[in-house]
Amino acid sequence: MFKLEFSTENSAFDPETIDTELESILTHVAYQASRGETGRAIIDSNGNRVGKWSLESDNGSPRND
Repeated sequence: MFKLEFSTENSAFDPETIDTELESILTHVAYQASRGETGRAIIDSNGNRVGKWSLESDNGSPRND
């Protein structure tokens, strides 16, 4: 199971920059997952922790492919 949750309630997600910020976050998460990581904090372009993502096996433990 893949879980992704983050808040868009700060200045990194202003209407003028939200598209770029979302693209950056999703690209970074995809890169981390492609390198075998199974979860991390999500950091916005201002350096704030805004959420987390995780990739788990069907039994709920971290995936080890």
